[in-house]
Amino acid sequence: MNFFRTRLVLVSALACSASVSHAEGFYLGTGSYLRHYDMSQAGATQGSSPSGYTLSGKLFAGYDFNDTWSVEGGYVNFGKPSYSYTLNGTAGQLTTSGRAWFGAVKASKHLSEQLSVFGKVGLDQHRFEVAGSGDAASLTSNKSTTALYLSAGMQYKINKNLASTLELEHFGTDNNPGSSLTGVSLNLKYNF
Repeated sequence: MNFFRTRLVLVSALACSASVSHAEGFYLGTGSYLRHYDMSQAGATQGSSPSGYTLSGKLFAGYDFNDTWSVEGGYVNFGKPSYSYTLNGTAGQLTTSGRAWFGAVKASKHLSEQLSVFGKVGLDQHRFEVAGSGDAASLTSNKSTTALYLSAGMQYKINKNLASTLELEHFGTDNNPGSSLTGVSLNLKYNF
């Protein structure tokens, strides 16, 4: 099943890149991705804050077939937060990092000439790494997972070619500390 999901993500990304030669509905975008993390360890004395928010980057490309249907693929970096603590007199530290590639089908509904709402569904291939030291050494992991990608958001058309989007994105699940893969992105999109 994992083989099938990986192929579906690749086919979606190829569909986006193949549309470059037919630039009628092609778009590129970049943005920032904000997510919450929590790396709390039971019974630990905090040396630094175990939870917070991390701001990172996003790149994406897509093709609008019409006013309703599009395909989109992209890359998101999940940031690299860390947490230092003491547990039973032993110092420990956790550092997490992650990234994802996604491919999705996008459906949009125009509310006005400039404002629209949209939803996306597809697959993502994400890698999440946890580096632990001290008592957290047993939590060290580095794994890649294919998961369901979901997104909902709104778009404001600034002019004929430029738009801003705000969306809530979910990149599947991961059970590692600090690995919340749901976040908010604010993006700038350029239509060719």
